Amino acid sequence: MKSILSFGLLISIICTFLNCDGRDRLKDHKKTSLAAFNQQKSSNTNITYIPESYSEKVTDTIFSNGYHVYIKQYTVKDRSIKVEKKDQINVFKDTNTDIKVSLNNEIIFDKSFSIKDPIITEHLSQLELENFYLRNVWTEKLDKYYPDVPCILMDFFNPKTMFSTTVMITPLKDEFIFVEL
Repeated sequence: MKSILSFGLLISIICTFLNCDGRDRLKDHKKTSLAAFNQQKSSNTNITYIPESYSEKVTDTIFSNGYHVYIKQYTVKDRSIKVEKKDQINVFKDTNTDIKVSLNNEIIFDKSFSIKDPIITEHLSQLELENFYLRNVWTEKLDKYYPDVPCILMDFFNPKTMFSTTVMITPLKDEFIFVEL
């Protein structure tokens, strides 16, 4: 009798081990492995911020004819343009600029510009400005109508189409001239 009971117990232990072969865990493992692979694949997308952090550029130019041009260009947090390619996302941060022009220590022009500025939206209305950002600002003496007055040039760039346009501001005593080049 003892041997039958031991034999029955042995058979039930063997059946238990044979039924616990891990098929249910294998099925779950395939699901979790697939989910982990998909998550890893989606995290392989590189995101690049241009510029990487807050950036500020100051240009302070003194001309021999008494003009002094101060330009401060800085990144803003509230506006950027995202360009997506295969596994790469580039995020271009927009910039604003503060421009101050003085003649013989008297300020004749003091203005801040952004892509949303009414002057810019009016003069560049034919462009889709939501895809442009202010890439660069600099000063030069090149206006043929006012040869002694330094001009401020602003370059607006569309990273999706690689198109850029430049505008020129000529600050005069009581006004300024805004021209798209």
